[in-house]
Amino acid sequence: MMGLRVAQAIARQVEQRGYCIFWSDLLGERVAFVKDASWGVGDIRGAIVYTIAELAILFPPGGEDIPPGGTTLRLIHQAKKAGGGTVLKGSAL
Repeated sequence: MMGLRVAQAIARQVEQRGYCIFWSDLLGERVAFVKDASWGVGDIRGAIVYTIAELAILFPPGGEDIPPGGTTLRLIHQAKKAGGGTVLKGSAL
């Protein structure tokens, strides 16, 4: 499962390059993280796209909240993939 350290490394790469695309073993597909919605929605190179703000909601910097477990991350991902929605603070994580 993706932990806080991986999330922090992704955030650094997004800050430097504007995006990060990688294969997620947990989700079984490519995932992209981008600086903001100006990069577009849907998919980039076949990857479901999350913004850096969504990453911060799922894996709060400083660890003030407990990140969701693998089952919850898969459910969030499937919902995003099916509907193209946005992860919001206060979502049922």
